[in-house]
Amino acid sequence: MRITSSVALFFRRAPQRPILLAFLIPILLFLFATKYAQIHYFRDPTSKFFDPSRAYEQIYSIHRRKESNAFINISSTVPFLRNSKTPPLLCLAVLTVRRPSSDDYFRTSLGSILAGLTQHERDAIHFVPFIGHTNASIHPDYGQPWLHNLADSIMTYNNSKFLSDGQYMHIQELERERERTGIPDREKHLFDYTQVLKECESVRSRYVAVFEDDVLALDGWFHRMRKALQVIELETRKQGHNGCKSLPSDLERFLVK
Repeated sequence: MRITSSVALFFRRAPQRPILLAFLIPILLFLFATKYAQIHYFRDPTSKFFDPSRAYEQIYSIHRRKESNAFINISSTVPFLRNSKTPPLLCLAVLTVRRPSSDDYFRTSLGSILAGLTQHERDAIHFVPFIGHTNASIHPDYGQPWLHNLADSIMTYNNSKFLSDGQYMHIQELERERERTGIPDREKHLFDYTQVLKECESVRSRYVAVFEDDVLALDGWFHRMRKALQVIELETRKQGHNGCKSLPSDLERFLVK
């Protein structure tokens, strides 16, 4: 009670004594700034106000995963495919393999990429999931109706147009080595990427994006990317055939997200 009374008395007398205001105002500003920083900078690991107990809360990610899974559930019966016959603006490939831990992020990842797109935006994308096994049936999502209702082309090593018989047998050897050692093989990864890049080249897309199967795309990623590409094209025209000297800030923000 005595402390409370003293504080109240201090605030009543402060306006009458300038010297008290000289102490009061900096203290109030300091307290306000501290509270502001605690509210706004708790996610910044470089800040003194970083709070790991709150910083790693998955607020938007949880919301986005729910949207993605709801979209996939609808896609089991409602297709969402590209309808345009013209070459796509973007060939978007997603590489996936069955994980030893049995964790499956592929379904949610694909849902987050397509959920929220308009049909006009979908028509600008050639969507190519690639199941990176010579026996694609071991992947938990292989053959699922929703996958066929979303993908313009589902690539596997079994249906690849870009492999010789010798290369196919070599990939099988790499897979057996992976099963024996448990160590991912860089050469096998290069084969995975080569397959989707050749597919994207065959559809004559203007741009190519290759994702792993554990990404979570934010809502509105496509129009942000398109805006960034427009900036790149504009800067390229301005600077002639030498291209851009640096990435535009719009594209940097897109890549960070």
